[in-house]
Amino acid sequence: GNLAKLRFLYLHNNELNGPIPVELGSMESMYALSLSNNPLGGSLPSELGNLTDLEHLYLYQNQLDGPIPESFGNLSILKTLILANNQLSGSIPASLGNLEMLQTLNLFDNRLSGAIPAEVGDMSALQVMDLESNQLVGAIPLSLLDLRSEEHTSELQSPDHLVCRLL
Repeated sequence: GNLAKLRFLYLHNNELNGPIPVELGSMESMYALSLSNNPLGGSLPSELGNLTDLEHLYLYQNQLDGPIPESFGNLSILKTLILANNQLSGSIPASLGNLEMLQTLNLFDNRLSGAIPAEVGDMSALQVMDLESNQLVGAIPLSLLDLRSEEHTSELQSPDHLVCRLL
């Protein structure tokens, strides 16, 4: 379209409805996309995984359902992924472990199930992970804890520690 250079799209806090247009996935210059707090429904378009310049994705507080697309693992410079307060289902894709620059992962209050993939431990920049109020099962992956040295004792008391809510 004519908006191929659009970098920021903020449409949060409206009454937008229907599905997220798959055409958003062709806006390759997109840096930040916020469609939060709308009654948007349907599934997350896998085409959003084509937004390789995207650093911030806010889709919380909608009525989105279905799985988190594996293609979201292609968003290699993504720093913020907030999909909370939807009706997303299925497992957390292991491909999210590719998001080495991700700082905030918030999947709070969905219907996600299965185990937490060990690959989330590969998100070396992660500072906040909120997975509470889902239907997750199994053990907490040791890759999350990364207890290889005593250095982590002081890190856990620093303001930059990983906040992890799994309730």
